[in-house]
Amino acid sequence: MFVFLWLWALLCGVSGETAPESVGKIRSSAEVAFSKGDIEGAAKLWAKVIALEPTNDGNFFKRFRVFLRLNKYKEALADLNSALQLKPSNEAALVQKGKLELRLGRCADASSSFKKLQRYIWLPTS
Repeated sequence: MFVFLWLWALLCGVSGETAPESVGKIRSSAEVAFSKGDIEGAAKLWAKVIALEPTNDGNFFKRFRVFLRLNKYKEALADLNSALQLKPSNEAALVQKGKLELRLGRCADASSSFKKLQRYIWLPTS
């Protein structure tokens, strides 16, 4: 059994370190880079995290912040859309998507995003 697992790890390029631990370390490094102002470095690290964990909506949301800081609005919006595709009820992503759409002058899209948000939280209507 050990030989089978060793061969599988060798063929799949798995190192001695487990994937969740290495993803966690990269994620932590991305957060540190962002907080220290190394925005380009944070973007590269978040790309690695997303490549390793493409189904985690939170990773896309965190990279959205990086793209926003870099004024890469199309990329930021794409990451918000990815986060929402994975978890449509991500309230923070819906709020930020609406705000970004407003910033881009996409008022109808922003209105749609905010209406979707009403499905998940109670907002007073006028």
